[in-house]
Amino acid sequence: MRWLLLLIALPLIAQPAPEQTRPQWRLTWNPPTDLYPPYAADPRRSRHIIGIVNAFDSELPNSKNLRWGLSIGGTYGIARLSRAGAPEAAWQLDVEGRFYSQWDIHHALDEIGHDGRVGATLIRQIRSDLAFRVAYVHTSSHIGDEYLLRNNITERLSSRKEEVGTGISWKIDERLRTYVDLGYGLNLGTRNKPLRLQTGLELEGKPRLRNGRWYAALDVTSFEENDYEVSANLQTGIVFGSAESPRRYRFGIELYDGRAQLDTFFMFRERYAVIGMWLDL
Repeated sequence: MRWLLLLIALPLIAQPAPEQTRPQWRLTWNPPTDLYPPYAADPRRSRHIIGIVNAFDSELPNSKNLRWGLSIGGTYGIARLSRAGAPEAAWQLDVEGRFYSQWDIHHALDEIGHDGRVGATLIRQIRSDLAFRVAYVHTSSHIGDEYLLRNNITERLSSRKEEVGTGISWKIDERLRTYVDLGYGLNLGTRNKPLRLQTGLELEGKPRLRNGRWYAALDVTSFEENDYEVSANLQTGIVFGSAESPRRYRFGIELYDGRAQLDTFFMFRERYAVIGMWLDL
């Protein structure tokens, strides 16, 4: 009887244990969508801008209130690593670049100044509604030649900062998103200090008018170099875009109260309104 039981059990004993399935990862170059969309109301982020700036309350020396604000740049997805069966659990590498300038309409379009920004971001999306990022950004800011000559400034002031930062983006539902961001500056200019704190809230309506929908976004930022005085930016209007592409066309108005947006003049405060177009790439 024992021999019979042994013969029955032998094939079961000899059967190899089932292999554990390992998650399969897929690498996608130039991913078509964003895992961590840029902050809509962040006035410092990389994007295309064409706007008329009305600085109705400005501490900026010897400059008029009406200006052109122009920007060229964007954020571009390089590669995404996603898991088969769970595409929402993914890693992504982005790069960004931006050139932003302001031009004084009352002074023959003299350039007040310009900022340059380049950086790279590593994103980790945990769920479709929750993502984290770590970023490295270099920012350099300079006064325009015409502004220097008109104000008899003999020293070319500039501002520079290399910053490492981390952020959390949470989509509360399909229409509402919030975020928190923290930055720490490295290799600072002589007048700069390291810490930056940032948070914001974004709301979008239901699609109307051929995929267009209204939106409102608020960004609140404070810098150690400004003694943590709050800079607040409210942007609202109509946004056009689709879930299959990171491109967003925004038409609307912006209301800002905080430190001057050209980093060279960060010690001065301004209040301004913008009517313009913002293009997210």
